Amino acid sequence: MDVTEARAIANAALAGLTADAAEDMKLDDDGVCRLVFERGGNMYFILDAASADLIVWSPAGILPPEPPQQASVLRQLMQANLFWGGTHGATLSLASDGETVILQRRVSLYGLTGDELGFFVEQMLEDAITFNHGLALSVALPDGTAEPEIERPHLSGAIRG
Repeated sequence: MDVTEARAIANAALAGLTADAAEDMKLDDDGVCRLVFERGGNMYFILDAASADLIVWSPAGILPPEPPQQASVLRQLMQANLFWGGTHGATLSLASDGETVILQRRVSLYGLTGDELGFFVEQMLEDAITFNHGLALSVALPDGTAEPEIERPHLSGAIRG
């Protein structure tokens, strides 16, 4: 897939996120789009044409400043990352500043629709808000959510062979 085709697919999926055509949600010249949500949260979309993916990411909070709390929170975040059980198929990582937690996922452009992208956006927004609230209280996850669920049909799209 060439860059022009990848950009067109990504822009069509982004446009499908809203019914308001005036919104004009599309990638900028650098292949990036940023959404800001009224109820809080930002989400970024970055075109990776080389892999035919759209990288979707959102800040998911700030680590607590005290080392003992950091260790506990990082442990919980890593447990949530295990087989994507507490992240609904996304991955948690730390930004280069060493304190900002990022929730990210790669979405294949092949066959990507606005509805499919909308599903990922809604799930990631909910998860990012949950992590942000938890990290603000220095508790990354509510009890029990770090365990992977047995059936997660929407995770099947995240596993590529």
